[in-house]
Amino acid sequence: GIFKHGQFPHASMQGTFKYWGDGPSKDDYHSPINPTDYLQLRVYPQLAFYQGRMPRYSNLRTFFEASFTLFALSGTVFSTLDSQEWAAVVTAVAAGLTAWAEFSGTEKKLYRYSESASQVGSAVMWWNSLAEVDKASTVQISRLVETCETIFQTEGQSWSSATVLSKLSSGEGNDEEDGG
Repeated sequence: GIFKHGQFPHASMQGTFKYWGDGPSKDDYHSPINPTDYLQLRVYPQLAFYQGRMPRYSNLRTFFEASFTLFALSGTVFSTLDSQEWAAVVTAVAAGLTAWAEFSGTEKKLYRYSESASQVGSAVMWWNSLAEVDKASTVQISRLVETCETIFQTEGQSWSSATVLSKLSSGEGNDEEDGG
């Protein structure tokens, strides 16, 4: 038979054919859509994704900072009490936590998500501030789409480059080690 990749209601797998209340989604990923639908189908979900990720990374950053402060105070207390063994243990744990905090990239992730959300929010506010006549202009519509897609692409590329750098630093993808 013919392979269906989810564009139609009776496809063998869930794909791009989605139901939105009373019928199929307006977004088939191929047809042109108006700016209102573009905002609803592309921009707002992406903005919600960015905003949904920020609390987790913010909480992790707060945890790391509180832990660093606690370990620094504990090390000071143990040193003052002439308990060098415990001061060394606290210092070692703090060093391990510092390495993990840097490895996990929490700061960078939080910055990327908050920066992307801020830029998308600014683009949406700009669009909402336009008069209806300006919103009908193809120049303004193109500006909205290009601005948002550039933000999404930049954010996506930063993840890709972080992954490549991570693999290179860990030795993965090194052709010499793979025999090629």
